[in-house]
Amino acid sequence: MVEAIVAIGVLGVLIISLYGALTSGFHAVAYGREDMRATQILVKKMDQIRLFNWEQITNGVDVPTTFFEAFNPESPAPTNNIAGGGPVGKGNGKGAGNAHGGQIIPLVYKGTLTIEPFPDDTPIYNSDMRQVTIQLDWESFSGLPRSRTLTTFVARYGMQNYVY
Repeated sequence: MVEAIVAIGVLGVLIISLYGALTSGFHAVAYGREDMRATQILVKKMDQIRLFNWEQITNGVDVPTTFFEAFNPESPAPTNNIAGGGPVGKGNGKGAGNAHGGQIIPLVYKGTLTIEPFPDDTPIYNSDMRQVTIQLDWESFSGLPRSRTLTTFVARYGMQNYVY
């Protein structure tokens, strides 16, 4: 009798551990996908910045300072619905929802772009350089606020002069 109770207890612990491991694994995959998409957006925007000429970068008007990007670039209204359902996904669209009361909300990255003077004012070329920082903020599928940043420098006589 005691052996049966112990066996049931061990089986219960194993089932709960398996459920916890699966849940943790699915969350890790979701976070990885979100990070990969954030990296794609940052690199794409930084490559676009490198195509602006010096006047566009320094006048403060031609370069957009805020932007929004969807998690799924092919879907006009992508969602956090892991079970599918959107115009591109497979499934019936009746997923479990997310941390917002079971409602399915779109996963959207909000980007902020800042162009600042070169941080070191001692070199003679500092007026010919700008520091460009792109920051992405989003709320993950589980409701956790997340953020990524990419910083680079742009020079007056840089690569953009060979494009135009």
